[in-house]
Amino acid sequence: MFNKFAIKRYVKKLRPLLEKEYGQRSTYSASQIRTTVFKKNFNAKYLPLAYIMCLKKEETQLVLSVEFPDLCVSAFKETINNLVDSAEITQCFNTLSS
Repeated sequence: MFNKFAIKRYVKKLRPLLEKEYGQRSTYSASQIRTTVFKKNFNAKYLPLAYIMCLKKEETQLVLSVEFPDLCVSAFKETINNLVDSAEITQCFNTLSS
């Protein structure tokens, strides 16, 4: 179901593309993230990962509950972490769950 290459692409390339398009920020809006994902041909199946990496914690919960109501964040986290060992992703999930 999950593609290791697609996940690594999110980790390595999404934030630099967002910075190039919208300027350097600590977080971005859901629409900015979604636009970049589709415009730059990222695999949309991993859009929840983009939200977890780039949205404010409070916004992440809301956006995920609206756009991905059936998503189990803990199962998603486990699947991602089993495929890619990334300190950045681990930090994002830890921030989300705290």
